[in-house]
Amino acid sequence: MYAEKLFVAPKSLAKRLQALEYPSPSQIIKDRLVLEAKKQLKFSNKTVREIAFELGFEDPAYFSRLFSKNAGISPTQYRRLELA
Repeated sequence: MYAEKLFVAPKSLAKRLQALEYPSPSQIIKDRLVLEAKKQLKFSNKTVREIAFELGFEDPAYFSRLFSKNAGISPTQYRRLELA
């Protein structure tokens, strides 16, 4: 989708980002999803499951693993720390 909006092929976009020493397009998207999840965990009462579905994840467990890998803690732990 991003490559299309920039009028380049996905592979071309990935190569350009790599040449500029930026993260891969998939990593940029994952980082953005985790950032949005952090906002929702901090400022809403939605469950982790609801947030996962809203962000396009069909499997909340996969969302939790991705969040944990990128944030270093689980979504539930993140919420507890932010609300403490």
